[in-house]
Amino acid sequence: MVKPETNLELKGINRLAIPAILTGIAEPVISLVDTAFVGQIGTTELAAVGIAGSFYLATRYANGYGNTYIAAHTIALNIWLFASFFIDGYAHAGNAMAGRFLRQGNAAGIYALGR
Repeated sequence: MVKPETNLELKGINRLAIPAILTGIAEPVISLVDTAFVGQIGTTELAAVGIAGSFYLATRYANGYGNTYIAAHTIALNIWLFASFFIDGYAHAGNAMAGRFLRQGNAAGIYALGR
């Protein structure tokens, strides 16, 4: 049998845990609904929603942990953005070069570019 003091502790834990559990269930469901609706528009739009959703959730969780985590999250996000823009620059240059090789009919150049 559960003691009355323990029963009060369980009620307090449930009062905190149940909203957290519902939030944990709601977030993926909302993401799924966003994906279902935006997926009908196009793949680029779907990719944008996925990236924006991940940034939103990461920032939301960092805000819940305090200023140190917000600072660390901001630094990590800026490093990630720098790296992604750096890689995008090479990808755009590769696309331009591949387009030129394709126009010239240079299959060997396209193959060499992909290695």
